[in-house]
Amino acid sequence: MLLLVVGAGLSEIEYCSDILFCITNNTINGDVNVNGTLFADGVYGGMWYHNHTAASLTLIDGVYQQLFMTNATHMHGFSGGYGYEVPSNLTAEYNGSYNINYYSVGSGQNNHVYRLTVFINEIIKYNCETHYKMAAGGDEITMSGNCLLDINAGENISLRIMDNTGDSTGSYFGSNLVVTRVGK
Repeated sequence: MLLLVVGAGLSEIEYCSDILFCITNNTINGDVNVNGTLFADGVYGGMWYHNHTAASLTLIDGVYQQLFMTNATHMHGFSGGYGYEVPSNLTAEYNGSYNINYYSVGSGQNNHVYRLTVFINEIIKYNCETHYKMAAGGDEITMSGNCLLDINAGENISLRIMDNTGDSTGSYFGSNLVVTRVGK
């Protein structure tokens, strides 16, 4: 078998036969097996907020509130809107299947059930949702989760929380949202 690589500036190969793989117009046609380490840039993005003194958070029964994050890091294939008390989101620049990891730290009211999940645009993703029933008001807890979602370029990914028991107030210490493309 022959390994054929066509680099930048070379003309496109019209015919590829009996070779391991062929690259035309920066597209690999065929299977590639690598023995060793392959380094490549991926598509990933992250946003976060953290404050030891906390921000006040008011929740309305049954309404998801979009969390704010003040920092965006490692934005490779994402853009985003973020800031203090600004509903924050990551905007995908590529279609694909994505692994989403998230957490949020806060405190709430005694015996209230809190639900934390990911939204794509304005659509809740139940397969990403986590629940927590606050055992004692004022306790600081971390809620976290992860999931796989198909996301299209231009769609917004946000982290949202809801009190499923009634209206409540609490403290918001921080959160993190990390989105990594894992496939087409």
